[in-house]
Amino acid sequence: MDNFTTSMPYDIKLKSHNSCLIKYTKGHETRGSTGINLSVIVFAVIAFMFGVELVPIIIGYIIFSIFLKKSNPAPSNFEIELNRRTNEISVRKSDQANPNVTVYPLNQLKGFGFNDTSRRAKSKKAALVNLFFKLEPSKGIIRDVPIQKHDHPVPISNAVDIIEEIEDWLGRTEDIPVIEEVQPLDEPAQEDIIRDFRDMD
Repeated sequence: MDNFTTSMPYDIKLKSHNSCLIKYTKGHETRGSTGINLSVIVFAVIAFMFGVELVPIIIGYIIFSIFLKKSNPAPSNFEIELNRRTNEISVRKSDQANPNVTVYPLNQLKGFGFNDTSRRAKSKKAALVNLFFKLEPSKGIIRDVPIQKHDHPVPISNAVDIIEEIEDWLGRTEDIPVIEEVQPLDEPAQEDIIRDFRDMD
């Protein structure tokens, strides 16, 4: 079975009435730079065959690899928390002690959508997509907000599953008030009853 259909980077870890946690795991990357590196190697072999010395080819390959890493940083682990109690959507890196948090209003979330990142794919199963938030600002126009600045492609089946689960969660909770945690009530202290027995014969 191919890597596109088995890897599921987005996973819902915690889902209750008030909160929903979605995690993106870097360990489940669906694509890397193997194809680009292979093309560079082929180009280097052709250049060597046409008489270019080996040292300039190696130096050029190293410089190109460094440039490629800087221009296209590797995806990082992050998590998305939808919290009805705070009315917030929080996006933060999950592999940092004190990560920067990007916050959006939960009451403006209309769901998730996705953009196709591999339009040349012949099969939908092989297609990779990027998820985004569908947020409605105060003017009433829905805008697409990317979840992360960098590229985090996932299989289309994974994106569809996440969208369906989130829409189900939003639909089940939008008309139900936030459930507050029940705090145990302190029992009133029992007063000592003092009785006067002088009038009793």
